[in-house]
Amino acid sequence: MSALKLVANVNETPVLVTVPNTNDKISAVSDLNRTFLSSKYQIVQPYFQVFKEGYTIVSEDNSETYAAERPRSWFKRFISKFVAWTAGITTFVFLFVFSLKLAPGEPAAIIAALLLGITVAIMTIKFTAPKRNATVSGLEKNELFSIKPSSGHFFFNHEYNIQSKNGHVMAIFKKRFLDNFFRIHWHCYNPNGQYLFSASEDSIIMSIIRRYFIFGKYIPIHFIFHKQGGKKFGNFTRRFSLKDKYKIDYDTNAIDGWLVVATAILLDTGEER
Repeated sequence: MSALKLVANVNETPVLVTVPNTNDKISAVSDLNRTFLSSKYQIVQPYFQVFKEGYTIVSEDNSETYAAERPRSWFKRFISKFVAWTAGITTFVFLFVFSLKLAPGEPAAIIAALLLGITVAIMTIKFTAPKRNATVSGLEKNELFSIKPSSGHFFFNHEYNIQSKNGHVMAIFKKRFLDNFFRIHWHCYNPNGQYLFSASEDSIIMSIIRRYFIFGKYIPIHFIFHKQGGKKFGNFTRRFSLKDKYKIDYDTNAIDGWLVVATAILLDTGEER
């Protein structure tokens, strides 16, 4: 499975090491801190993409430029949905026929069969859908780090690792089902499991509209970055446009630049925008 990778040139500036552990990990984070220096970035998706989705990441002063890319996995997604809805329809038909024998003409039995069929379809999609990931590079195509979905977790929960080019985990992002029923929250931890910060959808009302109303997917997403206690230090906002266009701004004293850029890409990837 491919991963999300970021690359760029390295400039000599003081660093803030956020990942304690091996020398390789500290070196990787130091290089990233010397690379991502801006407090504002834009992520833009070009037009006419078929097999891959590409993004350009540019700092506000145009001093930093990166490119993101991830496969669309059309065939895998088609198979996943085909299997899921086949399972759902089969479940509904079986229960519907069973209900005709057990309780003929009973509307409640038919409704229950329909709901169970839909539930089976949704659960099957969760189990079989391919994990989204991407490749990100700079001008010289040098790998910086990867954002990779983890495996072995409850399917309603999500977990992604940010890894160095040598495979060392530098940060972990988690989204828990019960914590996201009405409002989306992604939480970031260091490799030792210590909480760092969160990215939360702007409000419960807007989150519900985006998720449960037909027109909701057309409402631009807006996440706020905050630390424990709700202290806000940045924003991730989708601008109105035909293609994805995001804006990131944050307090450079609160978080390393590479980590906030990785968070923005994760929010687009993990939420399947």
